[in-house]
Amino acid sequence: MRRGRADLFTQAAETFGTKAQQFSSVLEVALTGSLAAGDPWPGDVDVALALHDLEDLVALAKAARQISSTTHAWEVFVFGSGPDYLGRLCHRRDCPTRKARCEAIDCGRTPFLANLPDFRFDPIRFLGSPLRLLFQRGAESIFLAWRLRLGVREGPLVAARLAEAGSA
Repeated sequence: MRRGRADLFTQAAETFGTKAQQFSSVLEVALTGSLAAGDPWPGDVDVALALHDLEDLVALAKAARQISSTTHAWEVFVFGSGPDYLGRLCHRRDCPTRKARCEAIDCGRTPFLANLPDFRFDPIRFLGSPLRLLFQRGAESIFLAWRLRLGVREGPLVAARLAEAGSA
């Protein structure tokens, strides 16, 4: 049986989620974006990661880089327990790197945590995307509670995009 792109990407995200939940600093792992919306041809793998602290960041970055065996188009967005957006996991094996140019504006300040110059985190847009929980340590989801607190619903753009994909 031939597996589709969405199945392969989902498996890569779920494998990362399984590895991530073994670290005590990980509070929650969620699949987000087009893959969580059920797009049969997602462009990338987007994962949100809520952490109690940054103690396991190096090991989490290593686990995330294993997604690259399926696709190099992945992002792991890192949040504190607040939740507050901290940045993205770095794709590089060594951080900070001296061998290659790094686009992160804060490269090396916190190893394996990067913020890109042209990206501004928008909690409404983030929370308006579908979220599929892969793991939660507490009784209540941090991301879903945040969505509820801000009064955000999944946006209609997701349904329109899926309808387009289905008719193509």
